[in-house]
Amino acid sequence: MRDGGGRPLTRVTVRTGDVDSSEVFPESDGEPITRVAVARPTGAFTVVVPAPPTARSIASIDIAAADTQDAGGRGTEPPGDGGEGRRLGGSIVTEITSIAIEGRGGTE
Repeated sequence: MRDGGGRPLTRVTVRTGDVDSSEVFPESDGEPITRVAVARPTGAFTVVVPAPPTARSIASIDIAAADTQDAGGRGTEPPGDGGEGRRLGGSIVTEITSIAIEGRGGTE
């Protein structure tokens, strides 16, 4: 989440590398969610992010280590507060997309 000036407010880390299983949701209440191995994972995911009153947009970013990348090209360092294309503690931050939050206009 970002404020009207593009400054980070909250963040949720989503790890996407080495996905070799999928969650399977039960058909009946009370049954557990299970994981099953899959050769080629497909589908979608949901991320719940706190949205304080000053939030004006949500951004999806990739944080890649400048000198340590895994086989998929993604960084192995934890995320930080860098801006687009900036280096942050040995990482490079790249914005994938940013979406304005509807109904959140006005002054901060």
